Amino acid sequence: YVSYSPSSVLEDGYEMGSSPQPSLVNHRRQRRQKMLAASRDDPSMFPCFDDLPLECFGGSVHLDQAEDNEPVDVVVEATAVCDLDLVMQHSSGMKFDCQSIVANQETLPGTNFVGILHKGNATTKKIGLRVGSRVAGLVPNGANSRYIQVQARFLHPVPHQLDSAEASAIVSSFLPAFAKLNHGRAKSQRYSRTCLKGRTVLIVGCMSLEAQAAVRLAQLAGAKHIYVTAPSEYASILTKHGPHILREDPREWLPHVEGEMDLVLDYSFPQNFGAVQKALAPKGRLVCSESRSRLENPQCFFPVEHFMEYCCLASMKRASLFDFPSQISDYETIHEDLEHLFTQLQSRLLRPEIDRYIGLAELAEAHARILSWPLSGSIVCEPWKD
Repeated sequence: YVSYSPSSVLEDGYEMGSSPQPSLVNHRRQRRQKMLAASRDDPSMFPCFDDLPLECFGGSVHLDQAEDNEPVDVVVEATAVCDLDLVMQHSSGMKFDCQSIVANQETLPGTNFVGILHKGNATTKKIGLRVGSRVAGLVPNGANSRYIQVQARFLHPVPHQLDSAEASAIVSSFLPAFAKLNHGRAKSQRYSRTCLKGRTVLIVGCMSLEAQAAVRLAQLAGAKHIYVTAPSEYASILTKHGPHILREDPREWLPHVEGEMDLVLDYSFPQNFGAVQKALAPKGRLVCSESRSRLENPQCFFPVEHFMEYCCLASMKRASLFDFPSQISDYETIHEDLEHLFTQLQSRLLRPEIDRYIGLAELAEAHARILSWPLSGSIVCEPWKD
């Protein structure tokens, strides 16, 4: 167990935001592959979970006390730092419909993980997982740890060919982006390569890695034109993704897109909502996210000054406020979405960028800087990193 505290020393000789050297990436990949191979050949290489002190575990997700729902043990290979980690930390008092979090009287951060199943139960056998299987999961909190206990139904298989860092980037950024991009779409079209063929897409507030992932997913879905709005410091990062980059001020970007957008993803809701409405085509669809505003004002989940924006959104027929954290318990949809995204990762249609690899001691610094530092790739924590 490593205490959650900031570290002033950056390892491996490069600064936050820079790209890791290829030799360092290869070294980490070899370490992950060795760890995976060893766990398959000899699961006993890991300590018995029953003998570990409670504080070794990042968290436990409890549903009920049925035998099949006893938590299973997972050794964490990688976890990606993302906005959702911070949202869940700020809203740690929130209760989900079917789960609550317990972790040593205080909840550790981390909402995604990729790891190795160390101890299963009857449910893992039913869904085809065995000891040594690679798995991914989404939990409200507690994934930033070397070990985690989680309900088997929240585990999703990860193909053994995939790199754990890239897989964690898929779970942290591409999964919520895919969910928002396809929110309200019929399941028969959800996984279609042509579901956005010929359509125009606008992404407002394209600053997070999730929003950048939405650009790539829209391209794969056949979108004809993709427009993004972002501050000028993000221009160099967004240029390589290929969208039309517009200035952040709605007075400057609205004339280029007014009344023409078939799909708008608004990551800055409720800011500038009037301009976002005007950008929609007559039958356009709007999906809003308030995660950014939650981080800027974590104590206020329903700002009174934007009451009219919320009322207006609720009255629109083809618009919705999409709250991805509340979807964590919809494990069937998440399972299907991850299967689709992992297939695209295997075929290299998706290639998540990794900004840097860190250890547990550097997590606090990464969380503190993720909102203020323009990132072109995921920050991946490897809890077993020396």
